[in-house]
Amino acid sequence: MHGRSHEVVRSSERCLSNSTIEGFFAVVSKLAVIESELAPAELAEGGEYERHKREAERLGRELQESYDDFAEIVDTFRDTDRNSK
Repeated sequence: MHGRSHEVVRSSERCLSNSTIEGFFAVVSKLAVIESELAPAELAEGGEYERHKREAERLGRELQESYDDFAEIVDTFRDTDRNSK
């Protein structure tokens, strides 16, 4: 790996040992499952989905403040998740 890719991987490895980021990705994964199982009207009814969405937003803001390349780490996670299906 060269340059920026190597930096993102190193930062990703550092993040993975962080319990906050573990929680963030757990909540994001739950949201993806809920979104795949419910119709838009059911999502709009709130409840568990809205609670998880708020938690993901809160954790995302916190992590963005801690990791300058957090958006790239999230993109890498999503790309990896898509490729594993």
